[in-house]
Amino acid sequence: FEIGADGGEEDLGDAAVADVGLGSVGGKVAVSLCRAGVRRFLLVDDDVLGPENLVRNELTWRDVAFDKVESVKRQLELVGLDVKVEVFRTQLSGQENPKIAAKLATSLAAVDLLVDATASAPSFLTAAALCRRAGVAMVWGEVFAGGGGGLIARSRPGQDADPLSIRSHILGVLQTLPPVPGGGGGRREGGE
Repeated sequence: FEIGADGGEEDLGDAAVADVGLGSVGGKVAVSLCRAGVRRFLLVDDDVLGPENLVRNELTWRDVAFDKVESVKRQLELVGLDVKVEVFRTQLSGQENPKIAAKLATSLAAVDLLVDATASAPSFLTAAALCRRAGVAMVWGEVFAGGGGGLIARSRPGQDADPLSIRSHILGVLQTLPPVPGGGGGRREGGE
């Protein structure tokens, strides 16, 4: 998704976006992309919204105790009337039914952009491998522990380094920096 040659935005209505991880980053990204014109989504998350998540999540009290994929799907359908949403209630890197895992991998390989908002190293590695093999653009974001910052990065096939090389470089740079103040020693919510 880039700005067109005339300086205007490209039509995003035909773009398909996979959003893996629908927490504090992923849910907001999905809704923002819908507002920007994306109409085809693939949502992947195995979590249920808890009341403690409301302070940083796109969802509301009516979504507490429900699957995040279904709640974000409903939000997308409220923002864009012609939205098409496919959901997977699963972890990208979890020990799941092989048929479901294969269907998910096939669906992810067919999107134009994969957004990894899990802050999970195993999920990132799976997503990065799928994107590299299928030639799919990837964006990932992570929130540092305690909300003291974060990172966002991208990898576009044929234009940028592959996601694994980019992440390795970023983590190398982060290792040279002092810990996040009040972060409890960890750098990201994912506990790495």
